[in-house]
Amino acid sequence: MQKQPESKKRIQIFTHLRKDILQIHPRMPILTILHILAMNFPVHGIRSSLYRLRGTKIGKNVFFAPQVFLEEAYPSLITIEDNTDIGPRVMILTHDTIWHHLKPGKSIFTDPVIIEKNCYIGGGSIILPGVVIGAGSIIGSGSVVTKSIPPGSVAMGVPARVVCSTNDWLRKYLVSP
Repeated sequence: MQKQPESKKRIQIFTHLRKDILQIHPRMPILTILHILAMNFPVHGIRSSLYRLRGTKIGKNVFFAPQVFLEEAYPSLITIEDNTDIGPRVMILTHDTIWHHLKPGKSIFTDPVIIEKNCYIGGGSIILPGVVIGAGSIIGSGSVVTKSIPPGSVAMGVPARVVCSTNDWLRKYLVSP
């Protein structure tokens, strides 16, 4: 096997990188800067405003803990309705590139994520594309939500499964006899 000269290798790498640079959307650097600021800003009210500037639809009284990752490439596909609380290091994703890698020429899979009113998303949870979390639901910390969750449900685990209703959970854990 013959070795390629070092200069030839550099040119091939540069050509590959150049193709990637040309495919970047013109707004992507701005969206990335806003995303980094939103994830790390110390005041939660300003975090909401920065996420909105990126195109995410956010209702009133939505609380974002630090390090919340809202989709880098397609933030406009995320809707978070009123009175929702999102814990630290939650990831909400709206695209998947697996088809692009398994079958070259196929487009990237995108699907919106909707979090309805009065939800709580526990820290470290991951919400995958196409999920709708019903109104008044609770997602346990560290859960991976792969399918939609009905309204008024408590879901947890990997993958997240509905374990009870929020009323049952409140009776069991929060209301003292």
